[in-house]
Amino acid sequence: MPGAHLVPLLLRPPGDAMAVVDGRTITAGEFLGQVNALAHRLPSAGHLFNLVQDRYAFTVAFAAVLAAGRCNLLPPNPKPDVQARLAESLDTVAVIHDGLAVTPGLAALDLGPAAELPGSDVRTVPEIPGGHIAAISFTSGSTGQAQPIAKTLGMFRGAVALYEGPLVPRGSRVVATVPAQHMYGLELASLQALWSPVLFTPGKPLFPLDVQAELAAVDGPRVLVTTPLHLRALLESGLAFPALERVLSATAPLDAALAQRAEVALGARVIDVYGCSEAGCMATREVARETRWRPLPGVRFQPGGEDATVVHAAHLDQPVPLADQLEFTAPDRFRITGRLGDMINVAGKRGSLGDITRRLLDVPGVDDAVAFAPPSNSDNRRPAAVYAGSADRAAIRAHLSRFLDDVFLPRPLIQVDRLPRTDTSKLPRKELLALYRQHQRRP
Repeated sequence: MPGAHLVPLLLRPPGDAMAVVDGRTITAGEFLGQVNALAHRLPSAGHLFNLVQDRYAFTVAFAAVLAAGRCNLLPPNPKPDVQARLAESLDTVAVIHDGLAVTPGLAALDLGPAAELPGSDVRTVPEIPGGHIAAISFTSGSTGQAQPIAKTLGMFRGAVALYEGPLVPRGSRVVATVPAQHMYGLELASLQALWSPVLFTPGKPLFPLDVQAELAAVDGPRVLVTTPLHLRALLESGLAFPALERVLSATAPLDAALAQRAEVALGARVIDVYGCSEAGCMATREVARETRWRPLPGVRFQPGGEDATVVHAAHLDQPVPLADQLEFTAPDRFRITGRLGDMINVAGKRGSLGDITRRLLDVPGVDDAVAFAPPSNSDNRRPAAVYAGSADRAAIRAHLSRFLDDVFLPRPLIQVDRLPRTDTSKLPRKELLALYRQHQRRP
């Protein structure tokens, strides 16, 4: 069982380079010293929101919380109203941050700049029970209310061991555009550096110039952990980027054309990663050359027919049911055909919102799009859709009518400058419904 043993907080020699902060290399020994110092400064409240935005300082805080025998709470976003809503269900809560607004009434510790974290070189590595709940994260809420997901330290340790090689080669320099609090960014950047010989950077670069600078801050084989939204922005910027070994993309579908452009422009392998918050990364594909997914070594999918497919892995405390519908074309190859909850029934006919979205994205002049079910109190039973791009509605409907039954042609078809994606490319349903209602109010 993943939790039936002690897990070292760090598996790095003291002199190993772990991170580059403001141009200075931080060693494993220095990192441990900062963790030890912070563990004694933590607020006394039982639950700790780790809202630190700087990735290096976040990792110090994450490890300090574990060293103190506590649990990291990772909200879907750091806004005060989210803090307040989640805190209502907990007895006592405090916040660790580096300059963010905090809900009034909550105890808080502002870490200040990452480069100024106190602590001296430490050689003694804490060992923590693998069954200790290391973090409680929350789903994005893109399809409804955010749900809590608890993970043990043993689960994280097993996941990092699984990713070393297939996703993050030993010796890599990892730059991530996704937040440290998101499971994808947490496991592949912050936690990867605790137990694998990799080095990471502290930023969460948003704009192409920031990504360029973050990549230029490190030498050696670079791995970019990103999303299709950020990857598209990099290619459209026209900037030249430092040499990359590998690009990992997750959180939203990556289309083949974008992957092919990225491989040419960046000179790197582009790997599409399939995962979920509950199970972590599970499968990959090089979508520039293949459409089917290949499970990571040690990950096994158990098809469920009309029921949920279940994923098994040694680091998971128990099998995890998946929300996606998988079609297996071979024992170790599959396609994602939709989500269990995205089937719609119109005029007695069944269709998939995921399939409609894919068809929309194939329309020339559509840069981004999503199909969704209208509000339950709406008279409209057809799917609705939001898109960004230069295509006009008539051209879109003409294209879709070649593939879709008329009852599944989206109405309304709402054009926007940009879809309301989060910084991990998710599309919260409440934002889509707000656009729908705004469109319905127009004369």
